[in-house]
Amino acid sequence: MNKIKEMTTKIRDAFIRLPLFEKVLFCLTVFVMVALAIFTFTGSNLSFHSDTATANILAEEIIETGEYFPENWNCGQDLMVFAIHTFIIPLTLFMDDYLLMRSISSMIFIILAFLSCVFLCRKTFKNNAWIIAVPFLFCGIDYEYNITVFGQCAYVQQIIILFLSFSLFVWAIDEKSRIRAIIKYLVFFFYITFIVLSGIRSLQTVVLPLLGTVIITFILENRDCTIIESFKKNTRPFLLHCGLIVAATILGYLV
Repeated sequence: MNKIKEMTTKIRDAFIRLPLFEKVLFCLTVFVMVALAIFTFTGSNLSFHSDTATANILAEEIIETGEYFPENWNCGQDLMVFAIHTFIIPLTLFMDDYLLMRSISSMIFIILAFLSCVFLCRKTFKNNAWIIAVPFLFCGIDYEYNITVFGQCAYVQQIIILFLSFSLFVWAIDEKSRIRAIIKYLVFFFYITFIVLSGIRSLQTVVLPLLGTVIITFILENRDCTIIESFKKNTRPFLLHCGLIVAATILGYLV
């Protein structure tokens, strides 16, 4: 209880110190997340159909066969490595309400997406930009947007994957300690390997954008240097980063 009280006091004090504009954005963020939670457990159930039920059916199939990738399950686009069914699996052991299981799993994904957005802003941009990003990404332009992205949870994992990919990369390259840097690079390496397990689409949605970011960053950081200077100073880490991403991708596809 004392720890909870101390944490509450810290959050309150941090909120008080915020400028008025950030306080407004913070309150807006809280409102959007609460509204999204209500929508997830109410309005999203109106769109529960055969496509939406796929995750529930796959979760039951995994439990019945004891295989995470059932042999008789045909994956049309990607392997379902990390998706909404991941959290439905344990829920099927305690309940049989398809709608409730779907809603709980969707909410878990939404919370993970929220945390990945906060992590990205805090670790990469070193500021509170998440109080702008979260209302923008999670507000829901219209009903169809809410149903597709949050109700069916079709693309929330992409938000998590993309944000964490870039965050973990920056988290590793910013580390000054050699030992800690190696550990963080390994975390990033195996994270990319895990993401690539899902199939070819991860190459388009994660690997290529990440490689493009590394290349563009290298060009921008060396735009005022001569070719020889940039080669001596930055080419080695640039090749290391590109090689790390490519190696992780190859390992993921081989697995």
